[in-house]
Amino acid sequence: MCAALAVVSLAASRYTSTPSKPVTIVAGSGAELARRVQAAQRASRAESRSVDPAPTVTTTAAPTTPAPLPVQTAAAPPPKVRQQSAPPTTARPRTTTTAKPTTTTRAPAPPRDQPSAGPNGNTEEGKASYYRAAYHADDPWICAHKTLAKGTSVTVTAVSSGKRITCRVGDRGPYVQGRVIDLSEHAFSQLAPTSAGVISVRLSW
Repeated sequence: MCAALAVVSLAASRYTSTPSKPVTIVAGSGAELARRVQAAQRASRAESRSVDPAPTVTTTAAPTTPAPLPVQTAAAPPPKVRQQSAPPTTARPRTTTTAKPTTTTRAPAPPRDQPSAGPNGNTEEGKASYYRAAYHADDPWICAHKTLAKGTSVTVTAVSSGKRITCRVGDRGPYVQGRVIDLSEHAFSQLAPTSAGVISVRLSW
């Protein structure tokens, strides 16, 4: 009996700190008491294993918002300082002026006088017309005839008005049937208006 109490005392003192269930001491034989103590120990161990561990609390830190970066503003360019040039101390450069080319307009030469009339021993009648030539500006009394020698002075008389002029043969023509002489425009205008175009004349040389 004393041995059983000692075992019970030791078992009770071992699990008094954190007993999961109260130990009940029942009077009986020592073997029975030891069996109950062992059963109580096994049950206590099983309960200690089955106790769920304390849940682990995981705290998630709130995301930190990064501080905004400072905005770099472009510095305004410094104002341009216009440097004024110092007045020249030397003499001003000479300015060369290009003279404009002078265009000389050639004044038309005064019409030459009519050549003197010939002996007028020969005559011919027909139509007279006029033509334009560059040399008429200097000598409007040059006319054209088919056969007379160049340089021959010919007196031309308008049949309708009786006006007459004297020309000098210098060209050949006219090559139109019925026409006997071609005058310059100026010489023709002395006999009739140029609008007439063709007039009846009488030639003498």
